[in-house]
Amino acid sequence: ASDVYKRQGPIVKLAHRLLEDAVARRAGRVRFEAADVGVRVIFAGDDEASERMAIPRRALPALIARLLFMAGLDVLP
Repeated sequence: ASDVYKRQGPIVKLAHRLLEDAVARRAGRVRFEAADVGVRVIFAGDDEASERMAIPRRALPALIARLLFMAGLDVLP
């Protein structure tokens, strides 16, 4: 990995890893579902859905904000 990537924070790395994995698996949708211990991340394709990872619930707001930022969407009210 490049030096720039190594210096990124954990939420940035998680967002990049999640999107890279989704693209590699040709997922059409990424879904977040509440679980007992945290949040399940589910990749869904045309005819299948599979859980890819679980993340702590406390990380979800920062991850969503990062994904919105990467998409160019304004996250401030």
